[in-house]
Amino acid sequence: MSYSLHVNNYKTDCIINDTELKFETEDDYGDVVKVEISDIIGLDTDDDAEKVSLYYIQRVQSPKWTQDAVQFTGTPGICKAFVSDIKNRLHTIEHRPRRLLVIVNPFGGAKNGRNVYNSIVSPLLTLANINTNVKFTEKPKHVTDIINNYDLDTIDGIVVCGGDGTYQECVDTLFKRLHNETGIDLNATDFKPKNIQIPIGIVPTGTGNAIAENCYGCKDHVTSVLHIIKGHRRCRMIGGVYCDNRYVTCTALLVAYGLFGKMSAAVEEQRWLSRARYLIVPTYYFLIKPQEEINLEITAYCRSTEDSPISNVESNATDNTTKEIKDVYTNLIIFMADMLDDDDKIRENVLTSYKTSDIVTLTLFKKCSRWSLVSFLFKLMAKNENTQTANHLTIIRYIYI
Repeated sequence: MSYSLHVNNYKTDCIINDTELKFETEDDYGDVVKVEISDIIGLDTDDDAEKVSLYYIQRVQSPKWTQDAVQFTGTPGICKAFVSDIKNRLHTIEHRPRRLLVIVNPFGGAKNGRNVYNSIVSPLLTLANINTNVKFTEKPKHVTDIINNYDLDTIDGIVVCGGDGTYQECVDTLFKRLHNETGIDLNATDFKPKNIQIPIGIVPTGTGNAIAENCYGCKDHVTSVLHIIKGHRRCRMIGGVYCDNRYVTCTALLVAYGLFGKMSAAVEEQRWLSRARYLIVPTYYFLIKPQEEINLEITAYCRSTEDSPISNVESNATDNTTKEIKDVYTNLIIFMADMLDDDDKIRENVLTSYKTSDIVTLTLFKKCSRWSLVSFLFKLMAKNENTQTANHLTIIRYIYI
């Protein structure tokens, strides 16, 4: 479909097909601008229907996205038809949400959740013509109360304005509600977990925001909202945490036991330090507190193949092999993803950039010098460096616990 409109007083034919909008601009080169239909955020018209402002996603510097706009002018009839055509095409885009439950944690991180929602999230979702029901958390476990008492059939997804903890509570509540409603006992040893069908978006307003960075490649508020508007989806592995054969919670990022487990608990206890706790607490545990060794007995159900080796462990396991590990370690971390690249090196900035798949990774730490531990952890955090596995580190890939 073609529409005769003006862009900055330059007459152009705006051509719309199933995938993109094309129009020519007035410059020395007569550039043709192409905007994917799925990248259109929304439209706005003046009272006389003679001016149309079209807002779309601009990828200026990967991975950040921003909002750009172009203004068209024309007769009311053509402008109305142009707007109607684009809106109809937007409605046909698969997974693009129309109704969202937005849960805002105003107390997490820098305590700017409410301000981020009001100044960034709400205007963009309104521009995208997405209806929202907004809930602000007021107490611990309020996310659980909201989700358990909400009719999820009335929405296309949930948006969390918060940090990793708020997202974690949302996932855990949905997971337990799903299995309770279907009569599945999470404590049964042979239960088969169901997938959470409702999509969850996260706008990072917490402290660490590792999950948001893993999803979007950055911690930018605008970028996260634009991904949500487009309806971008990706599957994430979650793991169940049990104690004495009883379900405790699930995790969407990692599970730690030993040094990292105690350090994570201490970080949570020292929330009064705000962001400084992420420096002070690890400094104490890595440089001052003695390393404690623990006797671990691990049963790992390996799914190993020739092109997917097990690193730093015997590589003679076959598909669905049960592997017993009994030894003394200082730390155990289970990543809910594949933390190794194709060369069996640890991925760059592994805590936020590892590959999401149906693979989990078990990491075991032996006692080592403080320098070895600290230097290894700094390499893990590096944005542009792949880390070699170290002698004190054992990694088992492709397992299910």
